[in-house]
Amino acid sequence: MNHVDIASFFTSDEILSMFLFLNNFYLNKTKEFAINNNISEVDIFGYSITGRLMHHYLNLNNVKVIKIFDNNLKGTMVNGLNISDIDKISDGTERIMIICSSISREKLESIHNKFKSAGYKVFFISDILKEDDSLLFTTLFTRLPLAIQTIIYENHNKNFWEIFGTTWYEKIRYSGKNGVISETRNRYFREFISDKLSVPDCNSFCEIGIGTGDNIVILQKNKNVQLIVGVDISCLMLKKVRNKYGIPVINVDLRHGLSFKNKVFDVVFTSSVIQHISQKYLSIAIDELIRISKKYIFHFEGVHKNSPMTTEVDLKKLYEAKGYGIEEYDFYAEYPQIESYKTVELQCIRINL
Repeated sequence: MNHVDIASFFTSDEILSMFLFLNNFYLNKTKEFAINNNISEVDIFGYSITGRLMHHYLNLNNVKVIKIFDNNLKGTMVNGLNISDIDKISDGTERIMIICSSISREKLESIHNKFKSAGYKVFFISDILKEDDSLLFTTLFTRLPLAIQTIIYENHNKNFWEIFGTTWYEKIRYSGKNGVISETRNRYFREFISDKLSVPDCNSFCEIGIGTGDNIVILQKNKNVQLIVGVDISCLMLKKVRNKYGIPVINVDLRHGLSFKNKVFDVVFTSSVIQHISQKYLSIAIDELIRISKKYIFHFEGVHKNSPMTTEVDLKKLYEAKGYGIEEYDFYAEYPQIESYKTVELQCIRINL
């Protein structure tokens, strides 16, 4: 295995920044756990680095660790207890036990049951942190050095969108101090998209990069629409779309071509999708949209600089170079009431095939 010099990816400032971020994250999650479960004292099983960190965060949140079960600590200052010592120390009253181990729950089932039968209410460390694993990754990703972001995004694109995409839709886009602004802007943007997609003599639509299906509602209100198909790289998001809206969905990566026949849909459209396709795959993606569409292609995309997640592309210029007629739309001009909410330039166009 080739040696990788971590210094070639991380500066000391970047390492410190991520450490402080993670430290704050785990400290806050431990605090939530203690408050939600009304905990002031706990016992710990497992005292490797994970157990020690948990001990540290518990102490910072005024939760006292009473007993530590770890055979490797026998005779040390901590004086760890054996799992076999459990019957000797349990007084029949319910206590809190946190199992701090990277071993799977299944393999620790017998230990879990032994503590439980001795009167413990048992938590795994994953009970404290698990629900936010995806949120942690999504938040931490943008703090990584650009070289690391690029490696993850280019080599694990599907897995990236399974985690990042789903988490962004469900937990991030309307959160924080600008959540109301984002939700308001998005509501008007869906109305804008609905208006543009209301084209005569078109009854079959395909959205590429359907996400969790925000645009399906507006299409289903159009009585002339007979077929709506959703395409996305994320199985998780497609499952949500299928369960909620009952439309056909296909899991495919646009970068590597689509499985449809030629000229099968009247309208093909994207919203915040093409901006995430790198230059390497951009030509393939655009040619595929042209191939499967009979009448129109619509793009509702942001204008971005090149980054690990976004691509700088002038869609109008790209299609005009291929000889197609273009109609441009100005979202902010049509909805001046949200001009103050503007965070990114948009390129909203219709391509006439």
